[in-house]
Amino acid sequence: MRVKLSYTVEVENVLKEVSKIFGLQQEEVQLMVLAYNGLLEDLSRKDVDIFKTLRKLEDLRASLLNLDMRAAEMSEVLRGYGEYQTALRRSPEDTEEEVENG
Repeated sequence: MRVKLSYTVEVENVLKEVSKIFGLQQEEVQLMVLAYNGLLEDLSRKDVDIFKTLRKLEDLRASLLNLDMRAAEMSEVLRGYGEYQTALRRSPEDTEEEVENG
């Protein structure tokens, strides 16, 4: 079961936090590359175990889905941060009031 977590950071730490979250996926991405290469190798064999290869492919797809969900979450955060930065450039006084008034 998956649970969505939520927390806050200071606005000046948003990019650092997104970078940290993205960096946590690095090992998973490296494992996906190995799995991908393993699938290519398996499929080049004449004696390939199709069902074993199919299970490996399903595992890879699950990992890709997990990475895609993380990327979507980071996109949402970056989009919101970008909108905040754009609003600050337009009118710093008005934006600070809007942010404070929620």
